Parts: sequence; structure tokens; C-alpha cells
Amino acid sequence: MLITLPFGSSSFASSPKHQTLPATDVAALRLPNGSPHPKAGVFAEAQASTLAQNITASITGAEPAKYPGTGACYVDIGLGQAATAEANLLHPEGPRGVLDLPSEDGLEAKRRFERERLERWFGS
Repeated sequence: MLITLPFGSSSFASSPKHQTLPATDVAALRLPNGSPHPKAGVFAEAQASTLAQNITASITGAEPAKYPGTGACYVDIGLGQAATAEANLLHPEGPRGVLDLPSEDGLEAKRRFERERLERWFGS
């Protein structure tokens, strides 16, 4: 199976306008600064959502979605605390990240994130 991906002006692919990739292959994507795109689930989920929206847009003629390049994850340090790490990979000045201090609120955010994903992916 082949998928043709349209790349917009905010894309990290420089050319051509459309690139055809086998859907079963693993592709290494690069950020605008040439660094490899992190292979984290939060980014894979956003990429899949953007791809699904763009496949639908190509069929319906709707405006294509733009991959936001943002994501967050949680670092569970034990002791009932976790730190939130947020990244903006497509920031105009290059990738940016923030790592919060570990806290009980961070652990609750991690647990909420996990519950939301399990519900979204697998239902109740």
C-alpha cells in the first residue's frame, strides 16, 4: 500500500510537494534544523491524527491539517511525583523544551494522560 503525503509550508519536508511512501516502512523524519524527529508516542499519535485528517481532506476537498509538532510526556521519579516535559519541535527558532520540577500535580497529570489515552484507544 502506498500513501501520498502532501507537504505544506510548515512541513519539515523540503521537496517535492508530494512524496509517496510505503505505509509499512518506517520513515525517519527530520526537523527543519536537520535533527531527527524524536520517536515518542505523543508525536506518533499527533502524526497519525494529522495523516488521518489529511487523507480525509484529500477525499472531501477540505483544508488539510498541519502537524503541530508539540507534545508532552511525564517523567515518573517515584516518591509520588512526576515531572512534565513539553516540547515544541517546530518552533520558528528551532526546537524548544521545558521540563517542570517533579510534583504530586505532575504525577496526577501523568495518570490523567494515561487514562485519557487508554479510554481513547481502547474504550472503557
